[in-house]
Amino acid sequence: MANEYIAPALDLEAFHCPLCGVYAHQQWEQVYSSDQRDSGVMAVLDWRLASCVHCKRFSVWFEERQVWPISHAGPLPNGDLGEEVVALYNEARSVASLSPRSAAALLRLCTEMLVQRLCKESSLRCGDLNEGIGQLVKQGLPQQIQQSLDALRVIGNGAVHPGQMDLADDRRTVESLFDILNLIANDRITQPKAVESLYAKLPTAQRQSIESRDGKAQE
Repeated sequence: MANEYIAPALDLEAFHCPLCGVYAHQQWEQVYSSDQRDSGVMAVLDWRLASCVHCKRFSVWFEERQVWPISHAGPLPNGDLGEEVVALYNEARSVASLSPRSAAALLRLCTEMLVQRLCKESSLRCGDLNEGIGQLVKQGLPQQIQQSLDALRVIGNGAVHPGQMDLADDRRTVESLFDILNLIANDRITQPKAVESLYAKLPTAQRQSIESRDGKAQE
């Protein structure tokens, strides 16, 4: 579970706590009210509390919706997305529960900014988002990443164009977009950075030998 974000949901035994962010067991309790006139108590229908065993704090639920703290959908953003994209990503998280369509549109904008960055780093002409993805495909973009980018593009477009996709209540589809965007960032930015950093630590003589070997192989 450590690598998979589990969104809070009514009566779920464990999920990522909206207060501390840790995947933890949740203890559910009914909300009761007291009548001071006769010292009686009664259950308040449709109101529940979920107590996180890790941070010992409560989230408050009405019917099937978390009402406190204000729900943020999806996992935290990959920091390698960059400051501007991370800000938009977090904005999408903050509105996803109230308006999945708004979140999908914001994530499409995140995708466009990411593609522009990837094209620029490869000295490619980006144009619009669709053209940018096509340019990256010509440069050998893996099919899984291409499909992920196009899913974000098409679903995001559908969110703002009437009659294409009804995302008004489709939280699950929109929440999956956060994972996909992080997957793309991990594949295109985070992993290459980690490999480059490790390779740079090799002794100079060894790197020169490797580069000489690969140069000969290309002749």
